[in-house]
Amino acid sequence: MAMKSSLRFKRNILALSRRQALQALLEIQPVSFRYKKGMENVPTGVRWGAIAEEVPAVFATPDRNALDTYNLVGALVAAVQLLNSRLHKLEAGAKGATEK
Repeated sequence: MAMKSSLRFKRNILALSRRQALQALLEIQPVSFRYKKGMENVPTGVRWGAIAEEVPAVFATPDRNALDTYNLVGALVAAVQLLNSRLHKLEAGAKGATEK
């Protein structure tokens, strides 16, 4: 599934807080599950995900029946960037400590 993401389709663009994104992601309780029998258009087998009613509102659809994967991807990217920045700072500090 692809969603339109071009600048020409957006307005009121603001940078996403990496810290807020990470905090919201940490509130998600990951689960494994199988969909109930008789449901149409759902994958079979064991799936990984979350329960829509239990995630922060920003990651759920308004009816709380599904996850908003678009918001989830944005938050994941922001959180990875924050954690990567923290990792580089730790590595730089460790390298500086061993050179002394």
